[in-house]
Amino acid sequence: MRYFLSFMIGMGIGSSLLAQDSILVAEPNFIPVVTYWNLNDTFSYTVMKTDVQFTEDGIVKDSTGNQYNLKLTVKDSTDSIYVIEVLRSFDWNELGLTMKQLRLTNKDMDSIDEILNSEHLEYVISQVGIYKETRNLKNISKAVEYMLKNYLETDTISDASKAQVQSIFDKLSTPEYVNAKIMDVIILMHKFYGLRLAQDSIWEFDQKAQNPFAPDQVMNYHNRVLTTIPEDWGGLVRLQNYVSINASDFIGMVKGLFSGINITSKQKEEMVESYPTVEIYISYAIDKDLGKVESMYMEKSIYFKDKLARLQTI
Repeated sequence: MRYFLSFMIGMGIGSSLLAQDSILVAEPNFIPVVTYWNLNDTFSYTVMKTDVQFTEDGIVKDSTGNQYNLKLTVKDSTDSIYVIEVLRSFDWNELGLTMKQLRLTNKDMDSIDEILNSEHLEYVISQVGIYKETRNLKNISKAVEYMLKNYLETDTISDASKAQVQSIFDKLSTPEYVNAKIMDVIILMHKFYGLRLAQDSIWEFDQKAQNPFAPDQVMNYHNRVLTTIPEDWGGLVRLQNYVSINASDFIGMVKGLFSGINITSKQKEEMVESYPTVEIYISYAIDKDLGKVESMYMEKSIYFKDKLARLQTI
C-alpha cells in the first residue's frame, strides 16, 4: 500500500482534470482515436521528472530529478466505461527521505497502511477514453493529512507557525487538491482521447477547472493543439499542446490557498506584485487503434515578472 506514498511526494501546481469548451478544429483529414481494451490489460510506463529553479539572473539555483515506473491496469470494463488501477514503483530511498523530512516512524507507516486499507488509486474513463472520475481519494486524503499533521507535532516549531502551517495543510489534504496533483501525468495521457484528431491542423479551445482552494471560483486555461502523423512514427499520432494559464487565475489559486491565514500586508503585496504566469507544453504519441500512449513529454515553465523561475519536465 505504500505505492501511495510515492504519489504524495513532490506534488506540483496545476491540474489536468479539465472539461472541454469552445473547440475549434480544421475540417479535413480526421483521425479517430478509440480504445479497445480488455479486462486485465496492463500498460507500463517509465516516468522521468526534473525540477530546475532559476535565480533572477537566469542562473540555475537548484536542480532535482527522479525516475519511477507507472503501471495502469484495466480492473473493470462495462459497455460504457473502463476502471483503471494505478500503481507506481516503490523507491526505498525516496521513502526514507520522506520519512526523515516528515518525521515519520515505522509505526506511523503502519498507521498510514491501515488508513489506506489496501485500496489503490483508480480512475474511470469512457469507452473512448474521456476522463470521468477518480476513486479512493478520501482515504488517500486522510493519509496525506496524517503525514502532514504528524510533521507539526514537534517542539522546534512555534505555536504561531504551527497555526499557519495547520491552516495550509487543512487545504492541501482535501480530496479536490489531492485529485488535482496526483493525477497530472495520468490524465495527460488520456486528455484528448475520444476526440476526432485532424491531421496537420491546429485546435484552439478553452478549459475550465474548479479552484481546489476556492470551490466557488473557476480557473481558465487556453489550449493550442497541433496534431500530426509524422512519416517516421509508424502511424502513431503526435499531439503537441501549448497550455497557458493567465496571471489572474494563478493569483486566485494562491489567494485561495492563503485565505483565512494570518499573513502580513507586506507578504500579500509581494504575492500580488510577483504574480506568476505559467506555460505548459505537452508532446506525446498515441496508438490510434489501441488508445495507448507510447511516449510523452511535458514541460511546465513558471515565470515571475517575465523571468523564468522554475522549469519542470516529465
